[in-house]
Amino acid sequence: MSLAALMALAACGADVGADRNLLIGAWAQEGVTQTDPALVVEDAVVAYAPDGTSTFEAVMTFTQHTGVPERFAIRAGVDWTLEETVLIRTLREVAITPDISTPEGEALARALEDAYRNSPPGRLIVEELTEERLSVLDADTGTTLSYRRRTGQEAGVGDG
Repeated sequence: MSLAALMALAACGADVGADRNLLIGAWAQEGVTQTDPALVVEDAVVAYAPDGTSTFEAVMTFTQHTGVPERFAIRAGVDWTLEETVLIRTLREVAITPDISTPEGEALARALEDAYRNSPPGRLIVEELTEERLSVLDADTGTTLSYRRRTGQEAGVGDG
């Protein structure tokens, strides 16, 4: 789908007016994401800073052909821009750490890091943006991701 088509689709969907300031802060994903049968992402937290940077932290469970799931912690630094209702996220850095350190787990973590580094920027269509909720449609996978704003003590995740 072209960027022009995405912009047209986004314009029909949400009346958020690209309120960049409303996006600033920490957001916790509601539920888990499974865009691939072998990969589940949970406990995701993304924090958007006013300078156009963000952090992303989550737990990934990856099931290889052996059927044995392996868990990883992922932490990424991302640059972001908001164009109309399209949030464009460009990976700056990524670190993936296996839950249990084995040679196979370390090798898989490095392979996943390389795959993320070689991915094009992500495009998210903002469907809902309020003080409490953020809902985006991943333009590449068609998956809707829902977040709630983190407040108080829980907002400290992603600070460093």
